[in-house]
Amino acid sequence: MTGPAGNWHRAWRRHLRICREEAWGQCPADPAWQAVPLFGDGCTLRASNPHFSPETLFGGFRRSLHLSHVQLVEGELVALPWPEVTLLLMEMALGDETGVPRSYCADLYTPADPRRWLGLMVERLDISVRQGERDVLARLGLKGEAEEPNPALSESDFDYSAITPVPFTFDRATLSVDGTAITDAEAFALRLENDLSEGPNRLGRVAFLLPGKRAVSLELQGLDDSGAANEAVRQDLTLSFGAVFTHPAGHTFSIELPVLHAQSNREDAPPGELARTVLRLDAATDEQGREITWSVQLSS
Repeated sequence: MTGPAGNWHRAWRRHLRICREEAWGQCPADPAWQAVPLFGDGCTLRASNPHFSPETLFGGFRRSLHLSHVQLVEGELVALPWPEVTLLLMEMALGDETGVPRSYCADLYTPADPRRWLGLMVERLDISVRQGERDVLARLGLKGEAEEPNPALSESDFDYSAITPVPFTFDRATLSVDGTAITDAEAFALRLENDLSEGPNRLGRVAFLLPGKRAVSLELQGLDDSGAANEAVRQDLTLSFGAVFTHPAGHTFSIELPVLHAQSNREDAPPGELARTVLRLDAATDEQGREITWSVQLSS
């Protein structure tokens, strides 16, 4: 019995690459592409096309008029923190040395529909470790200007040879609070939000995306073995947090939140399980105006 004909495919035939734009919504003439290995079904970025239908009596009770209003591009990208890719993703969310997020373009290859996204910016970044797992996940919420077909794209355009085959993992992470290493932390979730504002509809596309006031928060989960978390909330204590990930190949990835205010503490104690706490903290700026610092050091 024959199978289906056409461009049906398994997920491993999907490939993604990203590069920074020099001008909004325009792929550079000589792009510096970074291949990004997809994690599971971890790219939900796609275009939608809301239509305009006037609320009038024209045409009676039937909707006889639908006009294409604007193309919207949004979705999520989930990736493991491969050392080389981590540098790209952090720059996408937090900007380069200027601290201002920039726009990016991306190519997605699928046998059925190779495509390109333009004017991508990061609305949200989540870096998290779930309880009982070793994988560190980077999850980016993205918005963009446009999606276009890219029929010239092929699988041979994607090169993963420069990517270290092992990502950063929680097993090789050292977490600290106020400079003291903590050993009972089981999970954490760091969230950064860029508060993107969308420009007006200009000829069927969003005119611009503009970052607003950045918000950074942290959830830290550990064993409920002291009253320290509750005391931090009661006393409105100011804390600091650091995470340093080392790598067998000598790479390092570090994040620091120098000023954190404890907001709430959730105590979970399901029957038959260890009691745990989930402390939520919001970041503020230090004397130098920094609420988050980070670095990715790649070994030569």
